[in-house]
Amino acid sequence: MDSEIRITLIEDHDLTRVGMRTALQQRPGFKVIGEAANGTDGLKLLMTTKPDVAIVDIGLPDIDGVELTRRFRQSQTPTDQPYTKF
Repeated sequence: MDSEIRITLIEDHDLTRVGMRTALQQRPGFKVIGEAANGTDGLKLLMTTKPDVAIVDIGLPDIDGVELTRRFRQSQTPTDQPYTKF
């Protein structure tokens, strides 16, 4: 069983996203499995990767982070494994 926590980063500011990725990759037990710079790409990423945790910027340029989270949650069922946390 893989003990790493699989994380996606959805953040439109490149420097912030790179900083978060760098900080997470320096810690054992965390693995960044995908990144997106807007809500549309972020939603696609979440649907395909099904991470353990998604770090989502609220102020995304196209779909805000709250709406993105709502849409993704609606697509999940209680039996989806892993169940993504925000």
